[in-house]
Amino acid sequence: MMPAASRITFVSLVGFLSTFNSVTQITRPVQNTVNNFYTVPALDIETLGRRASDRWLDLNRLQAVACNLCGENDTQTFGVMSRFKIPLNSVICRRCGLMYLNPRMSTDQYAVFYKETYRKFIRNRRSTEEIFEEEEKEGQDILAFCSSILKPGTKVVDIGCGPAGTLSYLKSKGFEVLGVEPSQKESTFAKDRGIPVISKMLEDINPKEVQADMAILSRSLNHFADPSRSLTRLRDFLAPEGLLFLKLLDYPAQCHFGLIQECSQADHLYMFCPETSRAMLNKAGFQVLKMTTNENAIEGLTSLWHEPKYHIRILARKTALPAVPSWPQSNTILERVHRGQLMFKIRRLRFFSTYRHWAAVLIRRLFGEKFFLTLKKSLPQTAKNHHRTHLSE
Repeated sequence: MMPAASRITFVSLVGFLSTFNSVTQITRPVQNTVNNFYTVPALDIETLGRRASDRWLDLNRLQAVACNLCGENDTQTFGVMSRFKIPLNSVICRRCGLMYLNPRMSTDQYAVFYKETYRKFIRNRRSTEEIFEEEEKEGQDILAFCSSILKPGTKVVDIGCGPAGTLSYLKSKGFEVLGVEPSQKESTFAKDRGIPVISKMLEDINPKEVQADMAILSRSLNHFADPSRSLTRLRDFLAPEGLLFLKLLDYPAQCHFGLIQECSQADHLYMFCPETSRAMLNKAGFQVLKMTTNENAIEGLTSLWHEPKYHIRILARKTALPAVPSWPQSNTILERVHRGQLMFKIRRLRFFSTYRHWAAVLIRRLFGEKFFLTLKKSLPQTAKNHHRTHLSE
């Protein structure tokens, strides 16, 4: 008779091992080749409605939108679910490659989402003081990134400054600073630390209120309902040949570390890559001076434990007139998205295969070789064998 503790351990291990059969199925959508990427059929409103479970999400009120970069309505759907299991389509414009949610929630729905639901999904919520300290480090990074052009005495405005840790650091280095932050809590926190802040939304600000030599827009552009218009308006705040520092998520690189339904977010109305970021800046009247991204480095990773870094950092200069951008190739961008998915799934398989090995060692030690061989015959083939089969089909 097996002791009670051993029986519990055995049941847990068998359940743990049996999960690998489903895990090995994750390579099926890309089992032929990465280049033969696929199209997910777009869900209509009725289908989305049947999947919705949150009362605040009235899917009959979702709004279809045209591409914010080129204005076309020709899209390809590559995802039908977003983070937090909110059923929203991720699409890519066939003409210019911009990725965005379509259809998406109305302005009223987003207001309710942020008020009642968004914070429930946020993990590891940090205090305002902790955010302030992290932003001070961000200020160091920005200054290092722009050091060849940015000089002390420059007037800097930070759009969506939060508690203004970035501006606090820049102020200590001799820069004249101004923050824009609609949150009363965070703007008050910043003012208490001597940072001047305008407590308004970007679209509500008169350009005469804000005249600066450089603007910072860090991790905010994804959230804007009309990023092209926001960049154009931000341009009005800048002096002739003023500078813009832009930091935003690189979506294809992000897909190396999660499934599409985790990388797409209901609060990220737009998903950018280096090509579409450059095109949108050109359209708004900016010339890119410097751009860095981690995507190429990420593609070579093999370790699941590597800290993911998938932000695009851009330093741009205001031009006299907006330029006519050249449109990126949407199929090339989508290919990178699915290549990232394949890399993520391969790393996950390696991770699970390692744990399966150690689980097998533990079973051998607890119950003996004979019991292990009997159990092995009743379990599916290993994740490693499944992986090889799928990639060779």
